[in-house]
Amino acid sequence: MHGNTGCNIVNGSLIIDPEKSNSIQFNNLATTKMRCPDEQAKTETAFLVALERVETAQRGKSGTVIMRDKDGENVLVLKKIDNRQQGN
Repeated sequence: MHGNTGCNIVNGSLIIDPEKSNSIQFNNLATTKMRCPDEQAKTETAFLVALERVETAQRGKSGTVIMRDKDGENVLVLKKIDNRQQGN
């Protein structure tokens, strides 16, 4: 996988176990080491830790994706943003 945390670039592996329903895991995450404002750095760290806990993902309501840990607890809820509505 390849993406942006809001400050740094993140790369890693995305693994899907075909024997497990809704399986998805993010492993071997690595980021660039750019200095971020303190509050942004805290958010980035929390996001990366949450990604590492993800075990499953399911479509939620209103265009969301709910990512859960091994215990079925919600870890992340992702929502698609339409950049056309934001003027980007």
